[in-house]
Amino acid sequence: MPAPATRIESLSVLNAQDGTSKIYCAELYDYFYDTVTNYALSTILKNKLYPGTPVPGGSITIRRMAMGQSKAYGTARAAGKGDAPQLREYVVPIDKRREIIEEIEDMDVAMLPATDVINRKITAQGQTAAREMDRAFFATAITAGTMYTPESGAAIDQIVDGLLDTLCTVSNQFVDGVSRDQIALVCAPSAYSLLRNKIDQLSNPNVDTTPYEYGRFHGARIYQSIHVPTTAAFVAMALESLLQPIAFNQFEIAKSPYGFSTIVKTAYAYGTGAVTPDLIYYVTDEALQEALHPPEPPEIDQGT
Repeated sequence: MPAPATRIESLSVLNAQDGTSKIYCAELYDYFYDTVTNYALSTILKNKLYPGTPVPGGSITIRRMAMGQSKAYGTARAAGKGDAPQLREYVVPIDKRREIIEEIEDMDVAMLPATDVINRKITAQGQTAAREMDRAFFATAITAGTMYTPESGAAIDQIVDGLLDTLCTVSNQFVDGVSRDQIALVCAPSAYSLLRNKIDQLSNPNVDTTPYEYGRFHGARIYQSIHVPTTAAFVAMALESLLQPIAFNQFEIAKSPYGFSTIVKTAYAYGTGAVTPDLIYYVTDEALQEALHPPEPPEIDQGT
């Protein structure tokens, strides 16, 4: 995610609308796009195989094809035709239109390099967009997915294994099980710490937990995110279970007509939808706490 290569000495250069200004704005557009895609966890997890180019107010359609069924040799010849494919259609509207418009007071940044000021502002704006998209992504996962209720008294590793096993064994007309290396387990910070501390206590966990991310748990990819809904502890999904097309507007920088300031602005639109909702499961924080801390059984009165 390299910063724009063009250097400017003053914000006034950007208001000239000359070749340098246009080149720099084009570089800022690419920088903003790269910032969003690098900071958003949803970029790693979402389905990117869709036709066409996203546009604000439009939609993306995904058609999910069912698995073919084998039959005795000669069945199609006897019927005079093959089986018609079973399709399920999912339409994701690009209906969330957003803008980021900020003013930079010229006097506030007079002593700072203009390029650094703008680059920092673009980085912050890109991170803002990435956070918003991640929140929408995981909120949609919870809405479309199925709640998993762990067994009472189970340990944290047993709860996670039960969640993963449930997803692994999904079988319907579209899928016959999911390999663990195709599953992403997204953890809320507190749930992530519980699972990591459990692994740290093992004498030979075969997992290096020294780095910030320890990568996998029993084959599934592990991620931590502060952008999962506050009611959720774990979200497990097959990769590419959700679609989130994004349409970015061109980046613009202009002189404010109301004072001595420079306006930095962009706009974007996106939509979020599940395309394999049957391959999304989650554990609420409440269910996790109830499983880890079951109520004590009532004492039995032995009489006298």
